[in-house]
Amino acid sequence: MSDQIKTYKEEVASKTKEFQSEKAELQKAIDEQKDKAKKAEEAATKATEEAAKAKEAAEKAAKEGGSGGAAPASSSAEVDKVNAELQKAKKEVQEAAVERERFQSQLERLVTELEQKQVGQNAS
Repeated sequence: MSDQIKTYKEEVASKTKEFQSEKAELQKAIDEQKDKAKKAEEAATKATEEAAKAKEAAEKAAKEGGSGGAAPASSSAEVDKVNAELQKAKKEVQEAAVERERFQSQLERLVTELEQKQVGQNAS
């Protein structure tokens, strides 16, 4: 009987260690996703600022009448480029947020599962 209890205790300790390891891995993945989301958000902010600057430059060039037709077209192309970067950054932010939520829910599920197994094995 005591050998069986010892075996169960060893199994519980092993499973607990395994779950803690998985929990740590998931937390690391969540942290990485948070970093990605933060970087994407920073890129989106930077792109927004650049788009505003490009728009101001284009408006200024249009008001001045420009010295030639190439400057407004160049500014317009620059605005389009910055807007494309902005859209890309926004998409990355959204994807990172979805991924972070997925990892968070997976972590919560594993923590709940671990707690249930610990309670169940402690009750035995």
